Amino acid sequence: MSFQILEILGSQPEGISVKVSHQANQITALITNPVSSETLVGKLIDVEISFDKVLDWKVIGDFDDTKSGIWQEPDGIHLLGRVHNILDYGDGKIIIDVYMQNGPEFFTVSSEAIDNTAVEGSSGLEITVGNLYLSER
Repeated sequence: MSFQILEILGSQPEGISVKVSHQANQITALITNPVSSETLVGKLIDVEISFDKVLDWKVIGDFDDTKSGIWQEPDGIHLLGRVHNILDYGDGKIIIDVYMQNGPEFFTVSSEAIDNTAVEGSSGLEITVGNLYLSER
């Protein structure tokens, strides 16, 4: 997934805090493995995304893929996409792959973070997280 860096917000032990743009949405994120901290502003970076704990989630039955994406609101950072795959690893461990058409990108959620009994293949899933992490490829 590609993000454009708009502003460097500061350095942290885990990486560099930045404001980025994705699909016209501005999001605060942490670049966990920056190649270089100088001259980042204005650059388009290709990254993999991850996040900390899931604060909230909801299943969307009649999902429109064009609404997928990432945006920030006062309650956290929202990730929205279509359930692509539900992988059952046994012992109660279930991983849900979600595809965001606007990106494009996959993100995964474990059954420990949400009630996977409500999630069905091809439904939409929106999660709200506290922090978004970007790792340069």
